[in-house]
Formats: sequence, structure tokens, C-alpha cells
Amino acid sequence: MSKDEFLDLFHVWRDHYLAKLEASPAEVRKRIAANDCELRRSIAERRRLDPSRDVFICRCGEVIADPFDPKMLEKHGPHFQAASLERTHEALERWRAYYARND
Repeated sequence: MSKDEFLDLFHVWRDHYLAKLEASPAEVRKRIAANDCELRRSIAERRRLDPSRDVFICRCGEVIADPFDPKMLEKHGPHFQAASLERTHEALERWRAYYARND
């Protein structure tokens, strides 16, 4: 293969690869939007069935009426992150213990 043929082939591959990379985030955004719609529908249905039921309670104890409210995320986001880190740490400890027993 000549240098020109190689460069042509490389440019075709690169264009194909870049198009694939650009399509990937679009697919992810589409799935996130669908999941968001489903979550909102589920929360609305849950509230319709039992309006007195608290849907979300933060680890600080405050009832969260609208989990999609940006002000709520600003205030309670650090609480969610801390809880997530604790659960991740616990899961890693369980994983380490499992593999320590089964080595």
C-alpha cells in the first residue's frame, strides 16, 4: 500500500470513528431523557395514588416535595453525594471481603 492509499484509508477510518463518537452522546442523552420522563411519570402516579405519602426524604430529615427542583439540588446535593459515597464504600468493602475469602 502506498503512502497516499494509507492516508486515504486512515482519513476514511477517522471520519467513521468520529461520527461514531458523536452518535454515542446523542444516544445517551436520548436514554436519559426517556428515563427522566419515566421517573417523572412514576412519581406523579405514586403521588396520585397516595397524596399523603412522602416521596423523598433527605438524609438530613427534610421532606423533598420536588426532586427535580434546582434549589432542592443546590441545598441537598451534598447530602446525596455523601450518602452515595458511603454506599459505594460499603459495596467496595463487601467486594474486598468476598474476594479475600475466595482467593
